[in-house]
Amino acid sequence: MIFYLLFFAFFGWYFYGVYLKRKNYPPGPLPLPIFGNLHILIIHGIANFSAYLRATFGDLNTLWFGPKPAVFFNNFNDIQEAFVKNAEIFAGRPKSQELDRIIRGSFSGLLVTDGHQWREHRRFAIHVMRNLGLGRNLMQERVLAEVTWAIDEMKKEGGEEISVQKYIDISVGSVINSIIFGYSLQEKSLEEFDKIKGFIQRFLKMIGNPAYGLISADSTGILKKFPYLREMFNEAKELGTELQTFFNYQIAERKKKIDFKDADSEATDYVEAYLKEQYKNEKNGNDENLFT
Repeated sequence: MIFYLLFFAFFGWYFYGVYLKRKNYPPGPLPLPIFGNLHILIIHGIANFSAYLRATFGDLNTLWFGPKPAVFFNNFNDIQEAFVKNAEIFAGRPKSQELDRIIRGSFSGLLVTDGHQWREHRRFAIHVMRNLGLGRNLMQERVLAEVTWAIDEMKKEGGEEISVQKYIDISVGSVINSIIFGYSLQEKSLEEFDKIKGFIQRFLKMIGNPAYGLISADSTGILKKFPYLREMFNEAKELGTELQTFFNYQIAERKKKIDFKDADSEATDYVEAYLKEQYKNEKNGNDENLFT
């Protein structure tokens, strides 16, 4: 009796996995129950799995992260057909990425939204970035100032062998930070830079693990009960809390220095511009306030 139950259970899974589940998707490896194609990522590695899929299943193929499918485009014509000629159809973004929700705090902002909200944020971001000097001499001056600082700091080493990467990282980080928060990293303790870099390194290490895609696609919460995956989930939760605490503090400090009585004046950084836009929407009673 048990044998027959196991046989029909296996047959049901095989029929569902081979035909029903995959019939509307491009070809790809057979997904396992719960784990999807995690075994493909483990066997071939992050660096090589895409080449394996392309060689085995063609330029358009599907990989399953747990119960969630991911379709891979591997040639220019398919990419152009989908994302240029049919841009509106493919403009949506997945909302079930559990780890992204934990790390970011919500599905909001320019990077994860879609539709009308994304278009409004994109329009706003382009407008602000141009005002801050993108594509103009002002941005060039910021970069040159950081390059000058890096060269001066390296000269202080007195001809000793040094790591140039350290100064490049700080200079690039300073340009980005001055655009977002309005100050260069050299103006404050470089401990802040080390903290941000630590966040980035931990995040990149996390998403480089094949298991990340698996539990990121798990909206049921079942997989985080497995010992190894639970540890990874908790690590992501801890990183998300640290990131949100750090950036919420930075935003709160920046908010204290903004004169909202003069909300129409030109902002000196992205956070100031965003907070002023948020203030104007709330003041005008805009029910569709997309800047939250």
